[in-house]
Amino acid sequence: MDRGKRTDMNRLMTELADGNRAAFHPIFVAAWPIVRGFCARFIGDVIEAEDAAQLALVKVFERAPTFREGSEAMTWILTIAAYECRTVRQKTRRRRELGDSTIALSMEKDAAASPERELIEREVRTTAAELFEGLAEVDKQVILTALEKGERPEGVSATAFRKRVQRAMDRLRFAKEKKHGDA
Repeated sequence: MDRGKRTDMNRLMTELADGNRAAFHPIFVAAWPIVRGFCARFIGDVIEAEDAAQLALVKVFERAPTFREGSEAMTWILTIAAYECRTVRQKTRRRRELGDSTIALSMEKDAAASPERELIEREVRTTAAELFEGLAEVDKQVILTALEKGERPEGVSATAFRKRVQRAMDRLRFAKEKKHGDA
């Protein structure tokens, strides 16, 4: 973005912060390709990057009254976009972790399973049980609560519970890697 466009963007953001709704469209037109490209490079997945870019611009417009005159508008906008990108990455990682642990710890027997599939499932369950038994009682309870109930215990904040689950899953993953290697 050249100096003239940057100056225009700063002026438009200041106007929007002061309540001039006419500044909304030109800001969106100028910021959208930059934010979308930034998010795509940050996340790597085009679809998730577009989602993050949209969320970022929604937050930019929601928070426009907090923009301070004299600030760099694109820096402010990209800071919000970076936060949204980190949030999307975090959600993606959690989905993967939950999916892996759900498969390993709560595999149900298929009525029409082949003998080979039954053998594989039995080995996976045995290995998961061995690894799970090696965990501390607190870690077992946290993982079971997250998998069975899908909700946090009463009296524990969402953030604290999420961190407990992540630490327990990290310890379970470490035990697996220690016993079976990185495979």
